Amino acid sequence: MADNQRLGLLAQISELFELYKAQQEKSVDVNIETAFELDDAQVAKLKASLTKTLARDVEFSTSVNKDLLGGVFIRAGDTVIDASIRGRLSRLAGVLNA
Repeated sequence: MADNQRLGLLAQISELFELYKAQQEKSVDVNIETAFELDDAQVAKLKASLTKTLARDVEFSTSVNKDLLGGVFIRAGDTVIDASIRGRLSRLAGVLNA
């Protein structure tokens, strides 16, 4: 890489490697934003549902976003699931304005 002046591409190569590795291992990293802290039962149910829906092993992290009025916002790779109240209100406003 150094001989061909390609050291600037190492970060992109690393990202692609991790993506291909996750595809091969049938796993996905999921980021879940909620309006309120989830308890253990909710986390287990959500993990089981996402594992079934995505057909992959799910490794996820949760965070609390006070800007959400309620519901959840899920990012799993390129897939985004907006089940938040703010998202629903935005979709409703779009339909009413159309």
